[in-house]
Amino acid sequence: MAISYVFDLTQGFPLLTTKKVSFKLIATELLWFIKGDTNIKYLLQYNNNIWNEWAFENYIQSSDYNGPDMTDFGHRSQTDSEFNELYKAEMQKFKQAILTDDVFAEKYGNLGNVYGKQWRDWIDKDGKSF
Repeated sequence: MAISYVFDLTQGFPLLTTKKVSFKLIATELLWFIKGDTNIKYLLQYNNNIWNEWAFENYIQSSDYNGPDMTDFGHRSQTDSEFNELYKAEMQKFKQAILTDDVFAEKYGNLGNVYGKQWRDWIDKDGKSF
């Protein structure tokens, strides 16, 4: 017995999740993937913050970061309101640097081999990209 679902797309996009998600966020992330992009700058230009934490973690673990201790920021920001304010301020500075400083964005906005790269940049048996 096959089960199928029919959705009226005029009523919205049928996304199965436990939280409300804006279609604009889905669209910008999908376009980012399709472009083969791996840098969060494109997403930030559309106020899409879904991948920020991955890039931020790379930055705070680098020798270039000299701000307050952000160890385990994901958990701490959820359990410590004082730390959460500090985290939000550091994240805002990070996002602003990605948007305004191309060198910083290239170094810390790039996520490496994430979905977009995997979808668009395949390596053949000889190690060549196509």
